[in-house]
Amino acid sequence: MHKGLVVFGLLLFCVGMAGLMVPRLSMLPTWVSPTGFSDPDNAWTDEVNAYDGDTATYAYSTVPALSWGSFIYLTIPSTLGNKLRYWVTEFGGLFGQGNIDIDVLKDGVWTDVYTGAYKPYDEWIEESFSQGTVTQIRVRFENVRTDPDTVKLAEISLWQVLEEQPPQEQPPPEEQPQSWAFPLIAVGLTFTICGVIVPSKRKS
Repeated sequence: MHKGLVVFGLLLFCVGMAGLMVPRLSMLPTWVSPTGFSDPDNAWTDEVNAYDGDTATYAYSTVPALSWGSFIYLTIPSTLGNKLRYWVTEFGGLFGQGNIDIDVLKDGVWTDVYTGAYKPYDEWIEESFSQGTVTQIRVRFENVRTDPDTVKLAEISLWQVLEEQPPQEQPPPEEQPQSWAFPLIAVGLTFTICGVIVPSKRKS
């Protein structure tokens, strides 16, 4: 019975150590999607499609000829981040002409992430920025054509950066767990912690 109790105690100890060493899935870096939107100019349609996790759906807006369109504002839970990604289904006619302007509300200040020539559509495009806490993303497009054009924003999300945790303080020496050598010897066991427990052979 004593052997069984010791073995059970060691198993609990090993399981606990394994839980400390294996990172929790909820704490791994991941892409974070917006949770809401603002369309102050009422220029966009189906705004929620820009963050529904499906690149086959999209929010869309018609941009007048030779001008910038209206911003779509996407709210996001306060997140420490340093890059974002977006997927645009169509803009700029057959040759994808046009410009894009993406900003993030980082540490309470609007910060430009990328403003410039539009890149190929129907694929993920990533843009990086200096790390900070982000609460909003806003996007708009410029139409350089002489006819109105429709932009289709399928998805946009933010890369979450995990904050470094301060090292945990070790308990003072007097609070360290006592050696298990005596109880194990008392029941006739030799062992390796989290290894195989082998009964010791007694001399006849």
